[in-house]
Amino acid sequence: MSPKEGFAVRVRLADRVSALLRRAQPFAYCDDCIARYFAVAPRLAQRAAGEVGLSEGFMRRFRRCRNCQRMGDVTWRTRPVSAWMPPARVAGDAPVTRR
Repeated sequence: MSPKEGFAVRVRLADRVSALLRRAQPFAYCDDCIARYFAVAPRLAQRAAGEVGLSEGFMRRFRRCRNCQRMGDVTWRTRPVSAWMPPARVAGDAPVTRR
């Protein structure tokens, strides 16, 4: 029996929050709702959500929570950026000419 057999792999809370927000995109959730979902202390959820909010592809701002409808700091997944799609043009930009 290998050392890992029979034991659950412990995943960081920030990784679990990240996975939840990817599945729930585009909805935003507050720290208290994240804490209830993962059955952890609100302080741990706040720390994990703050870490996720700083990473690329996620946002953290003062807005309304999708679950409890309270205003507060919420975290959500933003639209992923594709490496193969050109960036969208902004009004006033010169058109791109191809040769």
